[in-house]
Amino acid sequence: SGFHYVDGLMKQWTAKAIAQEFFDMVHRFPELPGGAGFDRSDVNYRRMAQLGLDDAMLQRVLRSVKGHAESERGMFFPSETLVDPRLDNWTDQEARIAFEGALMRKARRIIQENDIGSMHKWMPHPVWQMITQFRAFPIHAWDKQLMLNVAMHDGESVASAVLGAVIPTLIYSVQQHVAALGRSDTGQWLDKRLDTEHMVSAAIQRHGWSSLLPVAIDTALPWAGHKPVFDARSTGQSSDVIFGNPTTSLLFKDAPKAIGGLVESMSDGRQLSQDELRDWHRLFTNNLVTGAILNSIVGARPVHPPKPSTSH
Repeated sequence: SGFHYVDGLMKQWTAKAIAQEFFDMVHRFPELPGGAGFDRSDVNYRRMAQLGLDDAMLQRVLRSVKGHAESERGMFFPSETLVDPRLDNWTDQEARIAFEGALMRKARRIIQENDIGSMHKWMPHPVWQMITQFRAFPIHAWDKQLMLNVAMHDGESVASAVLGAVIPTLIYSVQQHVAALGRSDTGQWLDKRLDTEHMVSAAIQRHGWSSLLPVAIDTALPWAGHKPVFDARSTGQSSDVIFGNPTTSLLFKDAPKAIGGLVESMSDGRQLSQDELRDWHRLFTNNLVTGAILNSIVGARPVHPPKPSTSH
C-alpha cells in the first residue's frame, strides 16, 4: 500500500523535530545544566526521565550536542536550526546511545508503532490476532497515549490532546473528498460525510487518547436499541467489536450483502446499482484510488438499488 514508506518518512521528520528540541534546550542557555545560566524550570525532567534520561545523563547528552552539533541560522526564523548532530564525532558513547534511544522512544510513541515488545502478552496468540485485527493500534494507545499523557498532565499533554483531534479530522476530511471523486452524487455524499456529527465522531474515534472507548460504545449501543455513532475508521470497517473485525465482517456482512445484491438484480432483471458494485469492490479492497476509478465508471447507473415494492 506504500504506507511503510510513509511511516518511515514520518518517523524521520519526527526524530528531526525531537533532535531540534534537544538542540533548542542547549541553545537557550549560555551554560549547561549545573551552570549559573541554566534554568531547571525550562526542562521537563519528567518527560526526560520517561525517555530514559536522568539528570546526570541529560547533562552529558546536552554537552555532547553543544560540542558537536552542526547548525545554521534559518532565513525566516531567528533561532538556530540543527543540521546534523554529528553523532560519529561524539566521544561520550554512552551519551550517544542514550540520545539515540530517547529519539527512537519518543518518535515511536508519537508515530505509534505496533512492535512485539510493547504488545500485551496475550496478543501474539492466533485467536487474539484474529479478534484484534486492525485493533492493535487503539489497544496500544491506551498506554502509549492516554495513560501517559494523563500521568504527565503538562503542556505537552495539552498539545497532544489538541493536535490529536485536529490532524486526524483533517485527514478524515481529505479521505472523504478523495472517496467522493467520480461519484454522481458527490454533493450529497460530502454533505452527509462532512456534517457536524460525522466530523465530531471522526475527531473522537481517530484520537489516540480514545483508544478502545469508541469500540466499547458502539458495541454496547445496539444492545440498548440505539445505532452506532462512530463511522470514521481508515479501514472502512464498523466500530463494534464483532463486525469491526475484517474476518467476521467479510463472512457475515460484506460477502452476504454483495452476493444478495447480485442475486436480487438478476432476479429483477436489472443492472447492478452503484452501491451494489461498491459492495463488490469492498470485498477485495478499500483502496481510495481504485474506488475513485470505479465511481467514474459506474456513474451512469442508479445510485441505489430500487426499494422493494409493498403490496396493500
